[in-house]
Amino acid sequence: MDRNAPFLVLPDYRENLVLDLIPGIPSGDIIADNSPYGNNATKSNSPLRISGPGVPVLDFAAQGFLTVPNATELNIGSGDMSYCFWTKSESFDTEAKLFSKNVRPIIGPTSIVGKNQFYMYAFDNDEVDEFELYQITASSITANEWHFNVIVFDNSELPVKLYQDGNLIFTKNRSSADLTYSIVSDIIIGRSLNTNQFQGQIAMVRMYKSVLTLGQIKKIYHYTRRNIMGLSPKP
Repeated sequence: MDRNAPFLVLPDYRENLVLDLIPGIPSGDIIADNSPYGNNATKSNSPLRISGPGVPVLDFAAQGFLTVPNATELNIGSGDMSYCFWTKSESFDTEAKLFSKNVRPIIGPTSIVGKNQFYMYAFDNDEVDEFELYQITASSITANEWHFNVIVFDNSELPVKLYQDGNLIFTKNRSSADLTYSIVSDIIIGRSLNTNQFQGQIAMVRMYKSVLTLGQIKKIYHYTRRNIMGLSPKP
């Protein structure tokens, strides 16, 4: 990032923000939550802190993960929740989880699948039921490039919407049964609840207790692209 370039202040969107992490800051083991709720994350197993295009970032490909303690405002049981990530993937793997959380009750396996999908979610009907966000390949995704990715769950509408770099790229219907679940565990970022590492780097994680609109997503994308990622403004 050119520190001598003019600093362009772009509008951010922070209403209903319940988690706001920049994992590469600071260098210690505690990562401050910049939302009003103070849901700080703790590093485990030493994810690698490296330079990013703007802020430092964490590389999870070899090891490490973040833990955010369970809290009422992080409960995804209402179905109204939006997840935002700045990520750079080194490879694509359906077992490489970005985000995991135990859920109850067991409702059977459900997943989003599609040619142009960037994330999928699943309720695993195995020994541990997990709510998971996976990063997998898509025709519009290139490895080793930074992208801003958003997944939106709306309790009043069944489709789950997936956005990349401020644009809607995929919509998938889901069963009404998928709306009924509750949270019983902490949030894990950078791997699954076992040992499946996210194969890449993460620069930012946000959770909104609301259904983000396209206009709101574009505000977040343009603000964080310039002011966190240090990348040139993009139309």
